[in-house]
Amino acid sequence: MCRVTAGARLVLTLALPLAFLVACGGGRPIGLEDREWFLVALGDPDLPTPTDPARPATATFAQGQVSGRGPCNGFRATYQLATEDEPENTLSIGDVASTRALCGDPVLDDQETRYLSYLPMAVSYTLEDGTLRIDTARGPILVFSDEAAAD
Repeated sequence: MCRVTAGARLVLTLALPLAFLVACGGGRPIGLEDREWFLVALGDPDLPTPTDPARPATATFAQGQVSGRGPCNGFRATYQLATEDEPENTLSIGDVASTRALCGDPVLDDQETRYLSYLPMAVSYTLEDGTLRIDTARGPILVFSDEAAAD
């Protein structure tokens, strides 16, 4: 016969609610990874250019890989979050590989070219109220929302 000690009861009492929270997705805060981000603006930090919601650009960060779409092409790259000796919000993105179809619209072609060229310039990110902002080494920013824009 198995005897449960007071210490074991305490461990079980604390472990069961924690296991439930983790299993139901409450075990970690919502962050950069494992969600689809929708690009809403890019460029000058003081006055970023809004993107076309009819042709959304996206990014998903998961397990060291970022992938998504520009307005016309898919892409992927590696990324790394802060190491021990860096600030917590450090982000670096490797060279971007993408398909190369033209959008057929000069505005969308320009938007995609800038988006894919800004990604490997990333140096940091901030998250606030469903918005992801990626800052780059040369000044331009990328602003994402965790919700697709309504047309």
